[in-house]
Amino acid sequence: MMSGSQLHQVWIRSVSLFELRMCERHERIAGGTHHRWRQRAEPQSMRRRLNIHVLAAYALVTLALAYFGVMASRHIALPGLNVDEVLGVRPAVGGPVARRIFGIPVLTISYIGALKSYIYFPIFALFGGSPETIRLPTIFISLLTLALTFKLSRLHFRPSYSALLVLLMAADPIFIFMSKADYGPIVLMMFFKMLALYFFFRFIATSSPRYLWGVAVSCGLGLFDKFNFMWFVLALVVAAVVVFRHELRSAVAQSRSQFIWPLGALLVALAVTARYSMPLFLQTHSRAVSASSSVTSDPLGRIQFVSDLYLQTMNSKDEWFIQKSAHMGTITNWITLPIIGLVVLAAAARLLRRRQSPIAQFIDRVGLFYLLIFVAILVQIVLTTAADGPYHIMMLYPFHYILMVSVANRLSGLRLGGVRSDQSADGVHSPSSRRRFGRSELCSPQLALVLGVVSVAALLVASEVRVGVHYQQAIDDQAFSFVWTPAIYKLNAYLDRREVQRNADAIISANWGMHNQVFVLSRSGDRSKYTDLSREFTELDNPEQGKSLAEEFFAGKRVLVLAYAEGLGERTTAAARDHFLSFAKYYFGAIRRERVVTNDRGEAMFAIYYVDARARR
Repeated sequence: MMSGSQLHQVWIRSVSLFELRMCERHERIAGGTHHRWRQRAEPQSMRRRLNIHVLAAYALVTLALAYFGVMASRHIALPGLNVDEVLGVRPAVGGPVARRIFGIPVLTISYIGALKSYIYFPIFALFGGSPETIRLPTIFISLLTLALTFKLSRLHFRPSYSALLVLLMAADPIFIFMSKADYGPIVLMMFFKMLALYFFFRFIATSSPRYLWGVAVSCGLGLFDKFNFMWFVLALVVAAVVVFRHELRSAVAQSRSQFIWPLGALLVALAVTARYSMPLFLQTHSRAVSASSSVTSDPLGRIQFVSDLYLQTMNSKDEWFIQKSAHMGTITNWITLPIIGLVVLAAAARLLRRRQSPIAQFIDRVGLFYLLIFVAILVQIVLTTAADGPYHIMMLYPFHYILMVSVANRLSGLRLGGVRSDQSADGVHSPSSRRRFGRSELCSPQLALVLGVVSVAALLVASEVRVGVHYQQAIDDQAFSFVWTPAIYKLNAYLDRREVQRNADAIISANWGMHNQVFVLSRSGDRSKYTDLSREFTELDNPEQGKSLAEEFFAGKRVLVLAYAEGLGERTTAAARDHFLSFAKYYFGAIRRERVVTNDRGEAMFAIYYVDARARR
């Protein structure tokens, strides 16, 4: 039997343990992480205030989604379908692919998987190929991405800041119009990126292996969609190991066998992707703007090239489908770049262990995590000499906005001017903060901060809306570059005529940029006639070297050849057309220009030539 002193010690330990648990629960309640206890502990007025904040955030998200949907779907067929936009859906109608396994399309081209085409198999089977059936699914997926971004950001930020992040994305013209045309492609990349991040943070919070499987599957599908998703996967691994290594080690220590399979699957997918993509990524792209895009020959030039591309992309100034750019951009870079610089300084201050310094308080672990992802992806883009377009820069999207919102959310929890923020991490007001909104409140630093954030966000959204309207005006005027021209629909309508199909045994594209569209938009029974020889004619400097082309694709046939009209395109475009004309004259004598297709502005876009090769010389 224990003595009285021993019983007293046991009682003291029990009370201390109870007090410790109650303190932990109190912290969870104050931090907004223990919802059941929070609901019991909060007064009705506090819960009502929280509900108002959450409802207001959801209302703002709904408004943002509606704006995005209207802007993206307005004039759904404009600009005209682009050759790369249709590339991903081409296998869904039986088009050629780079690789099949057991007859199943795997790679559309050497670095783009056939995942997107799987989505379109049932859509095309039910509704056929059209601008609506091609673009509406990508718009819907981007809407899901915005909703998922709100769900992800709610794990980090207050409802109002989470809604602000969604609003910034939904109003951003570069995201709206790239999603509409899936330029890159970028739509599935954005979705799987947000999905992987959501599963990752759920895994960190719960240590559940099912969420780790979610990360592995999301990253695997992203890699399958396009190999450069490897940039994000590598950045995610680096950031996770640096920032959340203790949580990862603790989770794996609980049950090593449950975590080895998802981790192994992710590493295998990453290794296979790297095996096939590295030779492609580390060679200078044939369409690179200049020799400076090669990091091996001129590293400083490469850095300058990527920085210019980043600035033009993130402020929506890279108007890829407009014929004459008005050089109108948003103020995104003027706001986000200084904030990113501030976050870098704050991260450096924390690394120097000056955690109590004012600059170090601008970043927490979540901000550091996203900063590392941003920097790691940017470094990989610089090192990847084939990265030369805005769709490559979109791998950094929307981390600049996340960092911006992270700083604003972080500021609202700091002590400013001796006044502590009365909001916890999810917007819950503490009991001690309940007071009437009086004149003193108007002068509080916290209110000034909120007004400042709202003002900056309003200016940024206003600039995005302004540029978005500018884009829509260009669409209304149909001032498109020739590779985005809606005249492609006129060309397809002419080729679909019964009399044209009866008098043509083959339809060949001599120029790059038109074959995929007319192939997908054509009737299923006529698609076997379509062939793309744009690469062959581009490389055919001497017509005498085209004997195999003449015998395989022309001999004994009545052939319609599609090319761009004279005066369009660059030197390569003109060379392919001229090479075809020289080839046709050399092997078949006189050829006839059957038709010239113009756009709604009366400008000649396409030329259709008729070659009768049944009586070959």
